Amino acid sequence: MRRWSRDDWIALAALLALLAGFLLLARDAPPATWIERDFR
Repeated sequence: MRRWSRDDWIALAALLALLAGFLLLARDAPPATWIERDFR
């Protein structure tokens, strides 16, 4: 198993930030979000 480099940690932090931002938007959005429209 290879060692994690600094770029790996930066990429991981960016992904986590995107996920956190998406969850915040999803929580604040009205119930009829684009997700529910797609899966209805």
